[in-house]
Amino acid sequence: MPILARYISIEFLKILLLSLGAFLVIYLVVDILQGMAMIMEHKPEPGLVVKLYALKVPKIVSQVTPVAVLLSTLMTLGLLSKNSEITAMKSSGISLYLIVAPILGMAFIISIFSFISNEYIIPNTNREVFFIEKVLIKKQAQKSFFKQNKIWYRSDNAIYNIQLFDPDTNRLKGVTVYYIGDGFRLLRRIEAKDAVWEGSAWLFSDVREDIIGSAAITTNTYRELQIRLPESPEVLTAGERESEEMGFRELREYVGRLRKEGYDPTRFAVDMHSKLSSPFTSLIMAFLGIPFALKGGRSSGIAFGVGISVLVGFGYWLIMSLGLSLGRAEALPPLLSAWGANIVFGLAGILMMMKMEGD
Repeated sequence: MPILARYISIEFLKILLLSLGAFLVIYLVVDILQGMAMIMEHKPEPGLVVKLYALKVPKIVSQVTPVAVLLSTLMTLGLLSKNSEITAMKSSGISLYLIVAPILGMAFIISIFSFISNEYIIPNTNREVFFIEKVLIKKQAQKSFFKQNKIWYRSDNAIYNIQLFDPDTNRLKGVTVYYIGDGFRLLRRIEAKDAVWEGSAWLFSDVREDIIGSAAITTNTYRELQIRLPESPEVLTAGERESEEMGFRELREYVGRLRKEGYDPTRFAVDMHSKLSSPFTSLIMAFLGIPFALKGGRSSGIAFGVGISVLVGFGYWLIMSLGLSLGRAEALPPLLSAWGANIVFGLAGILMMMKMEGD
């Protein structure tokens, strides 16, 4: 059995590497074509463009790996069936579960490596990609500094401290603005529970204003106060770290701090759980590919494998996207919204395998 497992694993890995290479090239070509307008407009140095797309490779590999695993599963078992090798294995008393165990084992190892990559590699490369595109190529000013529980932003005459910025609703939570005069002297301090962008100005709610004079401090309170800040949501977005720039542990700490400070962390909680669920998509794809490949039997080929991969991959992406959207809209619990697609497709694959073994 170790010889058989090694043989199936090697065949699976060979097809997997070819599939990953093909998908990576196709993805990069499409991405480069989409970025040609940016390159032609800003004319960055060729070395910078090469570095930009090289840094995108880890994320691309992570995204195409599940489909590559599915295609490799279909092709490996399809070729074994076509050459009557599976029939020979079964006639020797080897069960279906032992035949497919090497593929499931490889898919599980790939899932573990995907999680490690999503945790330690991809967040760093995503930050670098963001910095190169926004700052080095598009020449946008990098004025803000992000920490896990605060955003600090400095303009010409003020410093902003923002507990949370939601770019989907253009709303700030827990805002403090410090107005600075000559000699870095504090002139005015505004503290608000939240602020929403109204197209040309920010509308602050539950506001406290402290005006610092030479001899005394004057305090005013307002239910609402419209303030014309020079910074729009687009400017603030340029300095915020998105969920894809953080790993699971960073997001978990961030969600905990948001809850502790009384803010709604639903959007980040969904992304946090998806950091755990998405790496195991490769294992789910292997479970799905096995019954499809064996059902196709000797007639299955490259066209069959590609077609099934596209259909299953699209179906999984559709249900996963729907689940995440419902989770962010608070229609589903974050845990269920992130794991829903894996549960549905995983159970479908296991049930089909059990049915085939029973037959």
